[in-house]
Amino acid sequence: MRSDGAKGRAPTASSNNVETGGKAAGTPAEELDAASGPDYEDKVTKFYLIPPMVLSRLYDDFSSLVGDKRTRLILHQAGYRCGSKMAEGLDIDTADRELMEGALQELLIQLGLGVLRIEEYSGNRVVVSCVDSNEARAMGKRDHPACNFTTGYIRGLLEGLLSVKFNAAEEACASLGAPKCRFVYTWPA
Repeated sequence: MRSDGAKGRAPTASSNNVETGGKAAGTPAEELDAASGPDYEDKVTKFYLIPPMVLSRLYDDFSSLVGDKRTRLILHQAGYRCGSKMAEGLDIDTADRELMEGALQELLIQLGLGVLRIEEYSGNRVVVSCVDSNEARAMGKRDHPACNFTTGYIRGLLEGLLSVKFNAAEEACASLGAPKCRFVYTWPA
C-alpha cells in the first residue's frame, strides 16, 4: 500500500519525495528547481541545440517560401540571436585575452555544432575552423557554403563577449568539398 494515499494511481509531482519547502511542485522542471534551491536559475544556463536535420529541413522549407538567399540570411540571423543570448549568461574576463580565448575554445567544443577550434585570434580577426560540422553534414553537397546557422551563432557569441560588431564569412565549407569549414570574423581596426 502506498503511503501517499493515492491508491492505484501513478505518482504525481505532489506525491513524490522531493523536498519543496512546503510547496507542491507541479512539473519535473519545477521539482528540479525546488530541489535545487531558489538560486538554481542563477547557477545553471539551460540550452537546447537544434538537431542538424532540423536545420536542413528548415532550409528546404524556407527556400521554397522565400528563396535561397533569404533563407541563408534567416538561418544566419537565428544563429546570431542564439549566440548573442548565450553570451549574455557567460561570465568570461575578456580583458585577459589568453583566458578569454581558452574559455571561448572550451565553449565552442561544448556547443555540439561540430569540432570547433580557434585557429587565429589576433588584431581585428578571429578564425574558427570546424571539422565534422553537423550543419554541413546535414545539408549535404551544396553549391554554396552551408553553415549559416553556425556562422551566425559564433558571430553572436563573439559580439556578445567582445562588444564589437563583426563581419562574418564562411570561407571554406565541407558542403563544398573542403576538409573542414572555416569561419572568419573581422571588425574595423
